[in-house]
Amino acid sequence: VIESLLDKFRGPVASIVVKKGKLSIGDKLNCEGIGGKVKALISDSGLQLKTTLPSTPVEILGLEKVVPVGATIKSGEPIAISSTTSTPFLSPLEALVESRKKKDKLRVVIKADVAGSLEAVLANLPEKVEVISSGTGEVTESDVKTAKIVGAPILGFNTKVSGQVTKFAEREGVIIQNYRVIYELLDDLTDAIAGIAQEKEKSR
Repeated sequence: VIESLLDKFRGPVASIVVKKGKLSIGDKLNCEGIGGKVKALISDSGLQLKTTLPSTPVEILGLEKVVPVGATIKSGEPIAISSTTSTPFLSPLEALVESRKKKDKLRVVIKADVAGSLEAVLANLPEKVEVISSGTGEVTESDVKTAKIVGAPILGFNTKVSGQVTKFAEREGVIIQNYRVIYELLDDLTDAIAGIAQEKEKSR
């Protein structure tokens, strides 16, 4: 998998290069416990294919979820395994419990346009940042509800925010900040953590 994203209209999309064998419409897929069936194969020139051979880049439609960048997709039924590359989503109740446990950390919700961007952001976060939930695709009302419960901002990277969600966030008092450059997002987090440390020092 060289790229992975959640398309609003097409669902999970994976850009891949076949290394071995061939891939055809209707084939069952298994990628780190995520299943699916090939519903469409689209070439880099936009052509609909029925099958693809080794060394051919192609987009796959039909996966159940967004798969990790760098993962290997195989044929057959999925076998569930634990994942160490993604951040698990916490229910609002779990998020509330976690926020009470870790009051010394800056809690955030992270959304990114594609899995590769999300992984880059998560891999470079400052130590004192606590990610309550993360994912790819547009910011949703569910993200806003989770952020409100723990008092966290939503930080987006090249992700879309509809007018409806923006208005909902304003009503709920949740900050949504979108970035186009990763280092700007990381710099803002570093500055925020420094500000929290200064406030704690003053209150002693």
